[in-house]
Amino acid sequence: GILWLGEGAYFAATAEKVAALEGRPTMDLTKELAAQFAAFYLAFEVIAKLSATALEKVGMSYAAIFFVYAGLAVVAALMFTQASTVESSNAGPPLSLCGKAMTAVALWPDAKIWLLAFTNLTFGFAAAFMNGYVNSNYTTPELGSGYIGTLTAITATVAAVGALAFSRLPSKQVAVFLGSLCFIAIALICLANKAGWVHLSGWNWGLVTLYILQGLGRGVYESTNKGVFADVFPGAASPGAFGNCMMQSTFAFTLCFLFSDFLAPALVWIVLVLGLLTTPGLYLALAVKRREDEAAADKRPAP
Repeated sequence: GILWLGEGAYFAATAEKVAALEGRPTMDLTKELAAQFAAFYLAFEVIAKLSATALEKVGMSYAAIFFVYAGLAVVAALMFTQASTVESSNAGPPLSLCGKAMTAVALWPDAKIWLLAFTNLTFGFAAAFMNGYVNSNYTTPELGSGYIGTLTAITATVAAVGALAFSRLPSKQVAVFLGSLCFIAIALICLANKAGWVHLSGWNWGLVTLYILQGLGRGVYESTNKGVFADVFPGAASPGAFGNCMMQSTFAFTLCFLFSDFLAPALVWIVLVLGLLTTPGLYLALAVKRREDEAAADKRPAP
């Protein structure tokens, strides 16, 4: 949670500064920088997962692996203290620790934060569905539990490549639409299996299709989605907006963990419905943002 609030402020401010230096629209920079960040972030995730597997194979204990990665996290945190300070021109006055936490809550009455929630919720529920239901009911019986780590690494790799590919699309709206289609496709394939139209029990390595679709959807979640939040909530609003972004996806994870037995039968339908609502929610949020910007422009005194 702390990371996402900090990332939101740093990301939005960096995009604003680079846009000013290069004389380009900030929305173009949020798309490019979000894709670059996601690609590096996901690439390191793949390396971390494969390295952990390799360390386990050579006999290192789970506790030792944990301390190795904890040490790397400390080194990364210390290195970031040497990074340049970047602040938005609309960052607002410094806030206390409690004040910073309340910036996320302060956005709850804003309809835009909930209209943009569908990508986060869809990813959260889809990830829980894949990690829980698909891994246990299809992947383990077909391939064995030993291959789950490989398939999740494939998901992260596809997400990294997809993030860069989606940044080349003409607009963020197109990328979000395609990402939602990937989550919808996962739900439809599993529903078709329940209806007897397809038989996942015989797919064997064909199950990688589901993990590729999850990776493409995650590529949008990790990149384009962040760019959208930075566009709709610039300046002082960006830390709170990114805090809500994190809250929405982790809410879905938490809900699935606490009520897994109750939600399991309906989880695929939840993913389908949220996926269908993602693109309309985005367009409504952008329409509200455009109306607010026009109203603010009308209130400015004439030069």
